[in-house]
Amino acid sequence: MKKKIFLAYDYYKLKDGTKQYGVSDILIEYLEKNKISYYAHSIPISTSLKSLIRKFYKLKKEIEKFNLDVFVGYNFLNAFYALVIRALLRRKYKVIFVAVDFTKERFQNILLNQIYIFMDYFVSKISDETWNCSSKVFEYRSHFLNPNKNFYMPNIPNYQKENLKKFEDFTIVMISFLNENYLFEDVYQLFDYIKNKHIKLLIIGDGNRKDEIQNKINQELLQDKVKLTGYLPHLEIRKILEQSHLGLALYGGKESYNFWGDSMKIREYTYYELPVITTKNVNNYKEIIKENLGSCLEDYNSLPEITDRYFNNKKDYQETVKSCQKYNLKYKIDNMFKERLN
Repeated sequence: MKKKIFLAYDYYKLKDGTKQYGVSDILIEYLEKNKISYYAHSIPISTSLKSLIRKFYKLKKEIEKFNLDVFVGYNFLNAFYALVIRALLRRKYKVIFVAVDFTKERFQNILLNQIYIFMDYFVSKISDETWNCSSKVFEYRSHFLNPNKNFYMPNIPNYQKENLKKFEDFTIVMISFLNENYLFEDVYQLFDYIKNKHIKLLIIGDGNRKDEIQNKINQELLQDKVKLTGYLPHLEIRKILEQSHLGLALYGGKESYNFWGDSMKIREYTYYELPVITTKNVNNYKEIIKENLGSCLEDYNSLPEITDRYFNNKKDYQETVKSCQKYNLKYKIDNMFKERLN
């Protein structure tokens, strides 16, 4: 008998009112694909006290109506709410805390930061299981959680590929917020390199540097070579990734959770067999180097130099693609979900 799953997660609301695709959607797609009954409680991210209290009572009301076997809470607050509600209602459902991200430097305020770290620790201790999307966070929790409660569940997608042909031009894709946390100055160095080559660059995302980036594209007369797409539906992004050749994930290191987290865009690039160019301030850069899934910007003189490695060296490029294929066989997230939810 398949168990009834209750999911609770928060999401970023995009400008068009839709929600940004996130880690929770990977599990939702698995449940729908396998026709497993579930209920999803989702609200836009908010940190006001009023919204947090309202969220608790709304969640309690929904759990009262839903005969669940397993509660999957994305972030410790959702899991904590589920544990409190379980005690209040005297129910026996299993609570899984999914640690999407973590950092020891979440807040500048020392007291607030200590409360955050304690709550994360406390919820992981009293939850029935903790799923860690990052290998670094998994290792951190292994110091105080029993192995039978602490699991590494990487944010690896398992989308249905459409077997689309690659774009005719060598296509570099960068999924990114267009803000100061990403190294667009290095991207600008790429503009001269691609001018007279069969290379195109797609930048997917939005942010406060959009006009600056577009002006730079116009100044360099690269409107036919470099495209700012804005936000795109995730299904459309998947098609672009399947047809592209190289993925950029250039973090500026201003957000501490990047050091602790495994980049989901890197996971997606690898899933679609795109060699990755990233930076050493995101946790899964070590995996990129170890598994030969791409390169790190800090190991080269410039972004054009790394790009040239993949554009002009077919042998190097194909070897990296094969490494991506091999890596994709290493973690089968559907099998991991099945094992943990049965």
